Order: sequence, then C-alpha cells, then structure tokens
Amino acid sequence: MPFQCCVRSCKKPNNTILHSFPKDEELFKVWCSTIGRDDLTEKGVQWIRRNYRVCDIHFDENSKFVSCHNRANLKVGSIPNLQLPGVKNNSSQFLMKMHCYSHQMKHLCLKQPHKALSAQENRY
Repeated sequence: MPFQCCVRSCKKPNNTILHSFPKDEELFKVWCSTIGRDDLTEKGVQWIRRNYRVCDIHFDENSKFVSCHNRANLKVGSIPNLQLPGVKNNSSQFLMKMHCYSHQMKHLCLKQPHKALSAQENRY
C-alpha cells in the first residue's frame, strides 16, 4: 500500500515527495504536535516511521537540500511549517515552538515558555 501524508486534510499533489518522521524522540514529538497529530506519539517512533509520512509541501525551502544522488532530503532538525491544519505560520504559539527547538531549549520551553524566552533574550 502506498504511503499518504498523515497531515489531516492534506491534498498532496501526485508525485510529491514523502518524508519519514525523525528518529530523535524529541523532534518526533515536535513534528506530531506541529502537524496536529499528538495521537501518533502513543504509537512510538519506530512504528510511526514504518507506517506514516509527511509530504514535502509542509516544509519550506530552507528545510530542504538535494543530495549527491539528486534526491530531495530534509536538513537535520527540520520541522513541518507550511499548510498545516489550524495553524497560522506566523502565530505566536508556532513561532515560540520553532524558537525553542532551534535553540535546544526543549525542556525549559515546554515547562515554562515565558522564562525560556526571557532567558534567551538575556543572552544577547
């Protein structure tokens, strides 16, 4: 059975590249949350990696690179951020999630987002 994009209400065009979920547990959880599929975290990373995909239209161009075999891949740490159900890409919640993950402050951001952002601002 061919894979389909697991983002709800996704209308991926034919021949769109599908990406596997990341192996990293924390990044996996961020992907699930970002695409609105927290239900997938209950099944575990390995099972989801074997059975679900997210299509290329949910990633911006800065998240991608072309390998030496002329195949499109995602950069390490890429997070789906386009055409997601119920999420405006410039919403404060989405930007906070991206900011927290990109600065490796996952623990602090999930528990105390305002303190995490204040701490980050004080570093500069």
